[in-house]
Amino acid sequence: MTNFAATAGDRQVVLSWNHSASSDNKGTVIRYSVSAHPTSPTGGSPACDLLGAPGAAGSCTHTGLTNGTTYYYSAFSYDVSGNYGPAANATAVPQAPVNVTPSDVENLRRTDKR
Repeated sequence: MTNFAATAGDRQVVLSWNHSASSDNKGTVIRYSVSAHPTSPTGGSPACDLLGAPGAAGSCTHTGLTNGTTYYYSAFSYDVSGNYGPAANATAVPQAPVNVTPSDVENLRRTDKR
C-alpha cells in the first residue's frame, strides 16, 4: 500500500491511498484512534475497509468527527489469504471552516422612492 494520506475537513477526514501492487492484493483496512496510531489491523476503531485491485487508487471519507481533535490513522493492505502488510500511518485534525468577514460595501445607492 502506498501514498496513504489523510486530508482534514469540517467534521470529516478524507483518506486516500493506492492499494498494494502485489498480484494477490485483496484490499485495505483503515483503523483509527484519538490517542495513538493503531498498531494492528484490529487495533483502534474501524474507519473503512475497501476491496481494491492491485495498485488501484482507493479513498473513503470518515465522517461524524469532532473538530479540533487529532485522529491517528493506520492503513493495512491484505491479501486473498488474509495476510496483512505493515501499517502506513497518517494524522489529521478536522477544523471548522474559517469565517471570512465581508468587505465594506461601497457605492451603495438607494433606488426605492418615498
